Amino acid sequence: MPYLTQLLPEFEIDTDDLEKCHAFVRRVFPNEARVIDGKNSPVTPLHFRDGMKFITVSQTMPVAMPNVLMKTKKFEPKIQDGWQLPFRLKANPTVTKAGSRVGILDNGERMKWLSKALSESGCEVVSSYISAHGKEQGCHRPGQPPMTFNSVTYQGTIKVRDKAKLVNALMSGIGRGKAYGFGMLLLG
Repeated sequence: MPYLTQLLPEFEIDTDDLEKCHAFVRRVFPNEARVIDGKNSPVTPLHFRDGMKFITVSQTMPVAMPNVLMKTKKFEPKIQDGWQLPFRLKANPTVTKAGSRVGILDNGERMKWLSKALSESGCEVVSSYISAHGKEQGCHRPGQPPMTFNSVTYQGTIKVRDKAKLVNALMSGIGRGKAYGFGMLLLG
């Protein structure tokens, strides 16, 4: 049973540091895992950050933490084919070139990426625009430079074509960088 949780920490988190945001969400959901190569591996739930507010979709309930306000409910999207809905998506649009993943920097190509990603997720773009873009860094590993994510926030309207695919995208996310706050499709 998936859950939708809103988290509001009553302490400061450097929200410009994706690794610190990632670590915070992992602490609240220590039991979130999926089977990878036959082993139960911990994962960070899909999440979206808006200032100090975090919205998550998870398979497990959050663990109560001091100084963190939480609102959790069962995640049961009520969507019908043919509906037009406003959306917001913070994504890390990428393509693979010569075996390496690279960020898409051209706005026209970013819009094509969005159209394809949403089409694969059971909907079509009715209208859309880029409301914000920039670079964000995260995943600081010793001896390695931090990973850089090309952050793009899209907004607009979608038309639902395949409810089942869209619900799957709402629960699993779209694109790369989901553990660092990218890929959560918000509707309504």
